[in-house]
Amino acid sequence: MDKVAIISDIHGNIPALESVLTDIEARNIQKIYCLGDMTGKGPDSARVLDICREQCEGVILGNWDDLIVKGRDVDVILWHRERLDRDHLDYLANLPTTIDLKMSGRHIRLFHASNQSVHHRVFPYKAYKELVEMFKNTDFTGNGCSEPDVIGYADIHLSYSLTLFSNHKTIFNTGSVGCPNDEPTASYAILEGYLNSEEKGPF
Repeated sequence: MDKVAIISDIHGNIPALESVLTDIEARNIQKIYCLGDMTGKGPDSARVLDICREQCEGVILGNWDDLIVKGRDVDVILWHRERLDRDHLDYLANLPTTIDLKMSGRHIRLFHASNQSVHHRVFPYKAYKELVEMFKNTDFTGNGCSEPDVIGYADIHLSYSLTLFSNHKTIFNTGSVGCPNDEPTASYAILEGYLNSEEKGPF
């Protein structure tokens, strides 16, 4: 089966990113997707951006990435913005906000925070109805395709996986590589299945 690594919320933390990439290589995982927030908080946003551009199959925008490009000119945003060159800022400004892919016949949708925006936060202990709403197509995700079977997101820095039994769909959170809130180690998600396959199979 194919293995896909989903990383996110690196926040300029090079030692954490390098540790995760070493683990990904040791597991012989060939494809990596990044769900944003490469920048902010930590000191090495520029290096993280360069590594993710080189290593990742796909990268999407996070809320910190968005703030650094077009947020208010407050001290913390200015500090991080000034450490990026024009190429980095242009790269962030043009990132997509969602990634859709197929694995073992399942439609997987990846975004940073929710299907509403990169700034709309959803925790696992929210009302069940709010979690179910995450699977709906919106203007943010694009209304032109089928609703996903699996949602993967980041933003809250808490890793978890949950199957919603009423509709047999799965939602998971990658946790954070560079600034975890659940435990003092970097976390990321691994998907296993047959990539780009319409036929239902192991997942």
